[in-house]
Amino acid sequence: MNTGIKKSAKKILLIISIVLLIGVLFSDFGGIGGSGAKESAEKSVKQIVYTNWGIIPTDLKSSVIYKSGKERLIEVRFKLDSNDWAGSCCVYTNGDITAGSTKLMSADYDFEEHIEECKALFALS
Repeated sequence: MNTGIKKSAKKILLIISIVLLIGVLFSDFGGIGGSGAKESAEKSVKQIVYTNWGIIPTDLKSSVIYKSGKERLIEVRFKLDSNDWAGSCCVYTNGDITAGSTKLMSADYDFEEHIEECKALFALS
C-alpha cells in the first residue's frame, strides 16, 4: 500500500472512532455506564410482573421518554408467553438506580402522551 492511502485510512478510522465514542457518551441511557439505567428499569419491571402475576417476562423493550441530567423516565414494554406485547410500565431512574415506577399498564398505553402526568408522579420538573 502506498503511504498516502495508509494516512487516509488512519484518518478515516480515527474519525469513525471519535463519532462512535461521542455516540456512546451521549446515548439516551446515559452514556458511559448509562446502560445501567436501562438494566435497572428492566430488572424492576421483571420484578413487578413476577410479583403481580407470578410469570417472568420473556422479552423487554425499553426507551427513554424523558431525560434530565442523570434522571430518566424509561418506558418498558414486556411480553409474556405469546408474541404480543402484554403490558408496559414507566420507570423512574436516577443514574443506574430505580427510584420508582408506575403501576402496570396495557401494552398500548402511550406514556409519551402522558409525559406530564409521569413527571408529576415522580416530582420532576
